[in-house]
Amino acid sequence: MDRRVLKTKRAIRNAFAKLLTEKDLNDITVKDVAELADINRKTFYNYYTGIYQLVDEIENDIAEEFASNIDDLDVMECLRDPMILFNKLADMMKKDYDFYSSLFKINVSSVLLKKIAGSMIEIAKNVARKSIKDADEDVLDITVKFIFYGEVLTFHEWFSRGGRDYPVELMRETIGGICTKGVGGMISERRQHGQ
Repeated sequence: MDRRVLKTKRAIRNAFAKLLTEKDLNDITVKDVAELADINRKTFYNYYTGIYQLVDEIENDIAEEFASNIDDLDVMECLRDPMILFNKLADMMKKDYDFYSSLFKINVSSVLLKKIAGSMIEIAKNVARKSIKDADEDVLDITVKFIFYGEVLTFHEWFSRGGRDYPVELMRETIGGICTKGVGGMISERRQHGQ
């Protein structure tokens, strides 16, 4: 894809994600997105028929990128070391920090976030099924949702506060520790190290 096209589409996505932090999806217009992206409405319509096509593309792009980042992961290895998955997600977000920063500031009950979360959870469960034969579907569903929503809500809160509360490394280490040792294990370990 032409670099100018990529730059324009990125500006549209970033503007849209920023607007979602201020308005409900149904209240965002093409005019709003075009003004914030510093393009004219005609340019927007060169790429999208409207806001909902943009939403679908964002959802599909995130799901595809997530799938390509985790498809080759060994789920059993990730269960032993959750940092593997966390680092993959962190790297994905670093590539388009402005977009993800805005996306994680959106109200967690947003239709877009719910759709993205649903897609990512199904992808994660499909990857897990490849490694864990005859997995109990209910246990798999609960486990994936617990880990996914825990990480997403933690990121959401962190980005909403501007990432200033504590370094991302501490967040990454703590989430990984909770996933492998449980909350009690993390507290015990911190006490042993005098933290």
